[in-house]
Amino acid sequence: VVLPRQESKLPGAMAKFNWGMLEVFKFSLYISIPIGMTFGVVRQPANIQYIVDKFNYVDNPPEGAKPPTLDELKEIMAKAKAERKA
Repeated sequence: VVLPRQESKLPGAMAKFNWGMLEVFKFSLYISIPIGMTFGVVRQPANIQYIVDKFNYVDNPPEGAKPPTLDELKEIMAKAKAERKA
């Protein structure tokens, strides 16, 4: 089944322009520019170090007191038990 060709409503040369190739070109730009920029940035260690230093999202709090070990907990529980009996 062959469908009849529709007449274009665009004037003159624009009616004959291959719009599909324009879309292919735009798509290739949308894909190649981010990939190219990524390779340009990633291949230079100074850039990566700058990004890591500038955008340090993790801000760890200062280290506090460490929790007691198992032996220390047993001693604390024994003292508490002795105080309750006394």
